This record gives sequence, structure tokens and C-alpha cells, in this order.
Amino acid sequence: VDDAIVVGESVYTLGSKGEKSLQASIMGTHLVAMPVTFAIITSMVAFVPMLFLPGWLGKLMKDIPLVVIPALFFSLIESKFILPYHLSLCRFDKLPKNWISKLQNKVSVGLERLIETLYQPILKVCLEWRYLTLSIFMGLLLITFGLIIGGHVPSIRGVPPVPSDYISVKLSMQDGVPAKTTEKALLEVERARLEVVDYLVGQNEPNPFRYVMKTMGAQPFSGGPKSSSNIVTGSNLGEISVELIKSEDRTRSAPQISALWRERIGPLPGVKEMYFGDVAAGGSRTAIDIEIAGHDLDKMSEAADKLKNKFATYEGLFDISDTYSGGKREMKIRLKPNGRSLGLTQADLGRQVRQAYYGEEIQRIQRERDEVKVMLRYPLADRKTLTALSNLRVRAPKGVEAPLEEVATIKLGQGYPTIKRSDRARIINVQTSADKVLANIPLIENDLDSQFIPALREEYPNIRFSFVGEKKEQDESDSGLAQAGGICLFVIYALLAIPFRSYLQPFLIMSVIPFGLIGAVFGHYLFGLPLSQLSHFGLVALTGVVINDSLVLVHYVNQRAKETNIFEAARLAGMARFRAILLTSLTTFVGLLPILFERSLQAQFLKPMAIAIGFGVLFATFITLLMVPCLYLILEDLKCLPSRMFGRLGFSSQKPKSFKDMEEVSG
Repeated sequence: VDDAIVVGESVYTLGSKGEKSLQASIMGTHLVAMPVTFAIITSMVAFVPMLFLPGWLGKLMKDIPLVVIPALFFSLIESKFILPYHLSLCRFDKLPKNWISKLQNKVSVGLERLIETLYQPILKVCLEWRYLTLSIFMGLLLITFGLIIGGHVPSIRGVPPVPSDYISVKLSMQDGVPAKTTEKALLEVERARLEVVDYLVGQNEPNPFRYVMKTMGAQPFSGGPKSSSNIVTGSNLGEISVELIKSEDRTRSAPQISALWRERIGPLPGVKEMYFGDVAAGGSRTAIDIEIAGHDLDKMSEAADKLKNKFATYEGLFDISDTYSGGKREMKIRLKPNGRSLGLTQADLGRQVRQAYYGEEIQRIQRERDEVKVMLRYPLADRKTLTALSNLRVRAPKGVEAPLEEVATIKLGQGYPTIKRSDRARIINVQTSADKVLANIPLIENDLDSQFIPALREEYPNIRFSFVGEKKEQDESDSGLAQAGGICLFVIYALLAIPFRSYLQPFLIMSVIPFGLIGAVFGHYLFGLPLSQLSHFGLVALTGVVINDSLVLVHYVNQRAKETNIFEAARLAGMARFRAILLTSLTTFVGLLPILFERSLQAQFLKPMAIAIGFGVLFATFITLLMVPCLYLILEDLKCLPSRMFGRLGFSSQKPKSFKDMEEVSG
């Protein structure tokens, strides 16, 4: 509605001065045509970077510009053609006498009184003390940076910790355990859940669980939606996934319910890993994820254990685990040199051992509709002991038979149920979840990257360590946002330079951009939310929004400067555009209020963006009304500085008319 307000205010101003409705609509629309057009275009450009963000968060944010950009475009068309026609039908000289008109008149009179009695004196003082005014706002900006650096307004990586409506309990037993043992452990977890229900109902709280699903032999939901295409199965795996009732219908969040559930489970025999997670929409479930890549799994496992021990020393980290999983015991058979001399190969050994223990198909018998395979293999007594395996007769190609132990070595080892690879190297991921308010993730990662991991690299030179997961996603997103944001700022500068025909005035208009951070940080502090990546997206979108009012104000100063001195032009521009600037900011802020106070899960992802835009626009109003006129005069001071310096040197004593008039008024 920003463009509609500016056009409507311009038409209303002319109409209230006696112009006919049709003439006021045409002239009023024409007067603000340039600033309104370029304000909308710059707003559209500010949302473009969200179209090119990488990762899952980029896919999530992509829908916003796809809706906002067309909406802005059609609002521009409406404000240029449809709105002026509607305004031409209004009678500014004869207002209806209903209660709405009386209320409108009171608001209008109140705004005029506010401008005359409060804003005009403050603006005049700010213009006279323009360098002090600029210093005060710069000081506020430095204080804002200090609040962030000092941790008073925490800054976290990725998305803020948004409680989910789902909880998943992942259970991993020791390898090789029967399915019945896993089922008993799952029943114990389910028993603990029922105890949580009894406890909450006893506290006069609703039962938070809506649906419960128990899975044996797999973990389909433990890693969130992204893991559905890579489900690991096994008799030692199990999972219980629950859907909670809506967040507005319960008094406890998902992490609080998880904590109650965890307390009532206690130790479970045979459990290798148990993880409680909130299945959120996208993103990595782990706060820190370090990938260990190499070829020696034993050495990699040692390094993973050391990393896990290091994780345990940091406050706020929990559910520390790795993806390494040792399998069942196995016997590794390798051919000896004397076996090779008999003409045997490794494939011959494998085939004959398989025939002895698994069997060889010799016939198929048809039984009604079924076909039965007949397998020939050693009797059970010859397959039960290691001695029987050692004495297994192996036939060489030349017909010579020899015991297996004479032609091959037999060693007991451990197999691997799954081996993950990346760039042809085996990998193990060491992962941990975190309380993002308690744990300073960037500080922990910096400590690991600068001290602990270099020591591991020296100890294990053939192993590669790298941060992946959430940090990698964040780095990719920040890199994409920085590149797209830089191009966006350049395009906005070019768009502003074209109508103003100036290289300096676009900087004047864009100077309000960093000061929007003050309002955004205050809003996050007020709502108790940390600055997150979603807040950064909001600040990018804020770029196009906050310069709209500044653009309209500077354009009006330029118009009035043709008729009077610069000081008076800046003062009159502030007074003339006060109503439009205030209304555009308030309507933007009020329009975002429903998101700010919404409790649903979906709104929690948008709340940081809404806070950044809403409070940023609100504070940018003061910047536009007070600091931008001061910056305009400071810019004129800088333009006149060479003339003044040359005048003192005796080259010329004449000062530009605008600067002279400015001194006369300010004096």
C-alpha cells in the first residue's frame, strides 16, 4: 500500500488546497510519479536475491519473492491508473457528515498539530545541528553492533530453534541382537511415554500426543523429511514417532515433552544409541557435523571417538554420535603363496567355501504351483566349528586336494553393515545436537577448527576432516546471499542514479539501509528471539522497503530547492511528506503484526523475517524524517567545501547561492 498512500496523500494535499478532484488526481499522481515508480522497482529488486539462494532454505524462501514481486508490479499499475480514477470521484470540499468522516477529520487535524507543534521544531533543531544528529544516529548503530557482539542479542547460525509438532525416538541396539530384544526396548520406550501422559493429565494438562507409530527394523523418520530416501534397515533398529497436538492447544513445547519422556526411560540394556529429535521441516537435525574421510576405518573410528570426547566437554551439546557401525564378527580368508602355486585363486576359495556352507543348487522340483530348489552342502556337524572350517578340503584346478588352512589364512574380524563413501573415500560423520541458546556454536566450531582438528590432522595425516551439515548449508547460503545482495545493491544504486541524475544522491537515499538494523535488533530483543539466517533474509527484503520513504523525501527536497534555499527546502519537504512517510511505515508494521503474535508452527519460521522488516521499517521512519534531511544538508556542505577553501585562499570569495541562503536561514 506504500505507493497508494503516497499517491493518495499527494492528491489529497492538492484537493484540500482548492483544486478540483479531477485536476488534483492528475496533478497529484504526476507529482509523485517518478519516486513512486522507482520505489516499487527497487522494492522488487530487493526481493530478487531470495530467488537464487542455494540449499533447502533457499527452496523454502523462494515462494516469498515469487508472490511479492508480481504483487508489487500490479500495485504499481493500480496506483498509476486505477487509484487516480477513484480519487477523482472524491469531493474534497464537501465531505460527508457521518461518523467515519468526523473520525478522519480528527485524525487529520491531529496529524497537522503533531507536525506543527512537535515534528517541525525537532526537525529545525536537527537541521541546525546536523553533524550532532548524524553522530547520535551513528552512535546508536555502534551500540546495536555492540549488543550483537556482546551476546545481549544472541546471533545463531541457521534457522532459530522452532519447536516441532513431531517427536521421533531413534533406537539402535548392539549389532547382531535378535528382533525380540529390540522390540522389548521399544516397549520400554512406549511405557515411558504412557507415564508422561499420566503425569501431564495429573497436572491438569491435555494429553499432548495425537498419533503414535512404532517401527521395527527401520528408522524412517528419525532424520526428518530429507532422510526418507535413504532408510537404513536392520533387526537392531527401531523407532517410535509421535505427532503432537497443535502448539496452541498444549502448554509444553516438543523439547520439554522430550525431556520428560527421556527422564522416564532410564538405562536400557543392549542399547548402543538412543536419540530424541524434533522432526522439523527441512534442514539438518545436527548442530555440528564433522566428516572424517579416509581409507582406514580403524584409524577413522579412533579419530571419531576423540572428536566425540571433545564434543562432550562443551556446554549445551547433547546426543553426540557417529555414523560408524561395526558389524557382526566374520572370518576373512586370504590365499597363501603355496595355494597360488597349486593354481588356486581367491575366487576359487570363495566359491568352494560358499558351496560347502551355503550350498550349490543341483535340482529344482515342482510342487503344485511352487518350485523348490534342492541345495547340496556339508552336513550341519561339519559346519558348526572353526576346526571343521580349517579342515575343509579345497580342490585345486589340477585335481589336488588340500585342507583350507594349508592354502589360506583364516582370521577373525568384524564386518561393516554399511560403508559410506564420498569422492571415493570412506567417510564417518561425527554429529551432535545442541541447545542453540546455551551453546555458542560459531565459537565452538572456531575452537575446533583452530586448535583441536589441526592436532588430529597431525596425528592422522591420511585422514581428511571437514565441517558439513548445517555449517556447510549456512556457508553456501551466506555466500549466495552476499553475491546476490551485492548485485542487488548495485542495481538499486543504478536505478536511483537514473532519475536523480546524480552519483551522490543515491548514496544519500541508500544511507538509511544500515540503520534499519537498529530497529530489527530491538525487535528481536523485545520478542526474545536470536538473530538467525531468516533475520538476514528479512534485512535483505528491508533494503528495498526502507529506501522508499527516503526516495520520496529526497525527490521533494529537490523540487522545493528550485524555489527556495536548501535549508528551507529540507524543512518543508519533511513537513510535506510527514503524513505519507508515517502512514506507509505504520501500515507495513501493522500488516506484519498478525505474524508476530501467531503461535502456530508455520508462523515461527516467518517470525524472524517479520520482526526484521516490521521493526526495521518502524525505526527507519525516524531515520528518514530526521537524519535524511540532515544528510542532504551535509552533502551540500561537502559540495560547497572546495569553493570555501578556494575562497579563503583568495581565488574566489563568492559562495554558491544555495549554501549562502542555507547559512542565512540556519543563522
